[in-house]
Amino acid sequence: MTELEIALPSHRSPVQIEHSIERACVAAGLRLTLKATLKQYPGCLHWPYKRGAERGTLEITYWPRERRAWFKVARGREGEWMASLVPHLKRAIEQDGETTC
Repeated sequence: MTELEIALPSHRSPVQIEHSIERACVAAGLRLTLKATLKQYPGCLHWPYKRGAERGTLEITYWPRERRAWFKVARGREGEWMASLVPHLKRAIEQDGETTC
């Protein structure tokens, strides 16, 4: 299993973070298979995503109570598309709504 943390800007609300995650995944052409919560992280949001008919499932979890979000790829659920896409998604989520001068 591989996990990768997502840095969450402190000024963004839980709803803004949720929308950032979903926007980035839609923009990347990912397909949501479920939106749920996980027993081990009470109150979290958990999204498993697939890309078309390609092999692999990318899981993203956001736990507002701990102000933590991460990507997870479980053993046996890897897909070749993930290695190049995850860094792009991470950057998109972390920088969503940020303005630069």
